[in-house]
Amino acid sequence: MATGEENAEGQEQARAELDQYILDQAAFLDSATEGRVPADALEEGLTHMWNSY
Repeated sequence: MATGEENAEGQEQARAELDQYILDQAAFLDSATEGRVPADALEEGLTHMWNSY
């Protein structure tokens, strides 16, 4: 909604939440795979995926 409303503060908040989600998911998946899929690679992939939208 923040984008449609041209709400810069809302957009920044949403981006910060997405960035934190990416970090949390990367850490979780790194742990779940016992390091076979490292967090830094997951962060890069998730960031790339979301930035492509």
